[in-house]
Amino acid sequence: MASCVRLLLVWAVFLAGGARAFVDEAVDVIRLSKEIGEEVLNSWDVLGRPFNSSSGVELPFIRRHERRVLARLGQVARAIERLEEKVEQNGAVARLLAGTGRRETRLELRLHELGDLLSRVAAAERQMRDYVRLQRELERSTLQDFAAWCVSHEPRALSGLLERVHALVRPPHQYLLGRGILQLMLEDLEERHPDVCELQLSPHQLIYDMYNTISLAEIKGYAMMQFSWMLLKIYGKGNYTQEASLTRERYVERTARAAAAARRETYAQVTRLLQGYIENEVDMNTEQTCKENCGYYTLAQNHGCFKDMYCARQPTCKGRIINCQYIDSDMTVCPAKKGSTRRYEWIEYENGNRFGQMTSECHRGKNKVKTI
Repeated sequence: MASCVRLLLVWAVFLAGGARAFVDEAVDVIRLSKEIGEEVLNSWDVLGRPFNSSSGVELPFIRRHERRVLARLGQVARAIERLEEKVEQNGAVARLLAGTGRRETRLELRLHELGDLLSRVAAAERQMRDYVRLQRELERSTLQDFAAWCVSHEPRALSGLLERVHALVRPPHQYLLGRGILQLMLEDLEERHPDVCELQLSPHQLIYDMYNTISLAEIKGYAMMQFSWMLLKIYGKGNYTQEASLTRERYVERTARAAAAARRETYAQVTRLLQGYIENEVDMNTEQTCKENCGYYTLAQNHGCFKDMYCARQPTCKGRIINCQYIDSDMTVCPAKKGSTRRYEWIEYENGNRFGQMTSECHRGKNKVKTI
């Protein structure tokens, strides 16, 4: 039995049944994105001290670095492939992209464009896997040309393909280009139920599945671009440290906006689909202990209400709990008004951190919540 209680701020995904699998896949995609980001940073370290292959560096030295980088790229590719197989098992997005004739014209055109762009990214990744597999038999110029294409400014190159995919999800000028593809899908599915019946998915499940598919394309593209910068550096074409940093920043920006778009559209369908949530650590594990850090609770769920503490004063999370954060031990919580889709109006921690807009009046009374 626990001798202490530690309060954590987590994100709760309130889904049940078949919908849970789609959220689990989304969490897996997010986790893979983080792992590949770390692998990319570690791979830059493989290059070791700065060198210039055009200034007397021996060919065996270049080949050794090339093999190390490609070996890491191969590991990343296999991790992506494993998750991709899991995401594609239900085939809903593939059937949606292949279907024609019953959708609003604008959505039809954008789905066609999205399918084309995703196919091009997938083709580039398949080619990259072949190059990794056959690296000892390839000419250096082959790898160099492929790497240069991946990071080229040419709109039809890999970088341009990813930007066009993102523009479909979050149009850069919405007042000119209209709504994003996720919103168009949701509106169309609300009006035309046959697609949902055929796919045997609810609208928010389909949105999550589309988000997973697009995110995997982003991960593929990011990995190929980062390793391309590394190869070009090995081949003495430049340093590319700043370019790689800009690639990383743009990737983070695109993925964050895509996740926000998916959350917004699914939230319109399911009340409290994804929101911040205060939880006792003892209620997040079956042993009722509070000895772990947040890294232990990457994906968790509620297991009870220890001694009817603060958990007894708020609705229980019946879905999955992700993105745990420990911010401070003591806090003041203002519960949301009855009938609100929010859980809390605001939260103020003892260390001064605040979430939400604090108002002079808290209609349901303030709750002092302490860690013991």
